[in-house]
Amino acid sequence: MLKYFVASAAVVVLAGCTPAVTPTPTPSPTVTPEPSPADFTEAQAREIAEATCIKGGETLAPGSFNENSKTWWFDANLNATREGCNPACVVSAETKTAEINWRCTGAKPPAGGSATCTPESRNAEVCTQQYDPVCGTVQIQCIRAPCYPIQQTFSNACEACRNSLVSSYVRGACEN
Repeated sequence: MLKYFVASAAVVVLAGCTPAVTPTPTPSPTVTPEPSPADFTEAQAREIAEATCIKGGETLAPGSFNENSKTWWFDANLNATREGCNPACVVSAETKTAEINWRCTGAKPPAGGSATCTPESRNAEVCTQQYDPVCGTVQIQCIRAPCYPIQQTFSNACEACRNSLVSSYVRGACEN
């Protein structure tokens, strides 16, 4: 009887086993890498920029790649200018298209006069690093009235107008 029980247990144990099946691998999704300067070189971007943004006698400065926007930026010396603007030819690494970005800082005040920040100057994406100080009138927020604005020196008019609390500015650093 014991032999029969051991043999039956072995059959039960073996009956529960199934041959191992190799699972079919699931294909991983295809990931398209982000454009980088290595994929779209400055020389390639410059060729597009010159064909799109430059006309007779105009020139481009060396380019710089913006990792965030995936664009090449070339400061441009254009025959047509806009007061208070520094043009750049911007080439998208994704679309391979170019456009002129004027990077306007707002109206330049007359000597000794003040200028008011415009909506365009408030929305400037990029300001130049040129040091041309201005004294901005900053509307401060206070708990009790009266609340008088303060004067603050900014490196240039573009930087001043990007501050939403600046109402106007004059050329030159603020006096203490």
